[in-house]
Amino acid sequence: MRILINRTDAIGDTILTMPMIYQIKQKFPDAEIDFLVAPISYDLFKGLDHIVQAHVFPKKSGRFQQLSFLHKLFRQRSYNYYFHVGGSHLPSFVAFLHRVSFRGGLKTKWPSFLWLNQGERQRRSLVEMHESEYNLSLLEKMGIPFHFKDLENINLRFNFSASEIEDAWNNLQ
Repeated sequence: MRILINRTDAIGDTILTMPMIYQIKQKFPDAEIDFLVAPISYDLFKGLDHIVQAHVFPKKSGRFQQLSFLHKLFRQRSYNYYFHVGGSHLPSFVAFLHRVSFRGGLKTKWPSFLWLNQGERQRRSLVEMHESEYNLSLLEKMGIPFHFKDLENINLRFNFSASEIEDAWNNLQ
């Protein structure tokens, strides 16, 4: 089972999508999980346990280059599951074109109603849950039930080298 999670927007929102990795791996330990992220988020994913690859969505490229990149990615990886959690809807369109059988995620804007077949309408503006809980509830369509107590068990590990940690620390000062 190969899964692509599309979160090509802000770095903070992308971090709050990471618990999806843990929940998927609990239910499907052999799942290969890839992330499609904005350039600013890539460094967080390259050292994260449980994902196979992080792919940088070429946000500043033209549409033709973006489509070419996405077609190549979907052709090479042959995803069975695709989740749109935030950011560009272009990957959802390409998932549709490549006949990914499960195209789930957040239904908010008109493209999501066209390209997602397992989408969920959420009213996040009501702030009934935390952002990460909204993201985890998207997995229910995949047969992974969510309960807020599940958050206590999620433990994601980042594998950064000592020099990467030192560089980050120096950049904060």
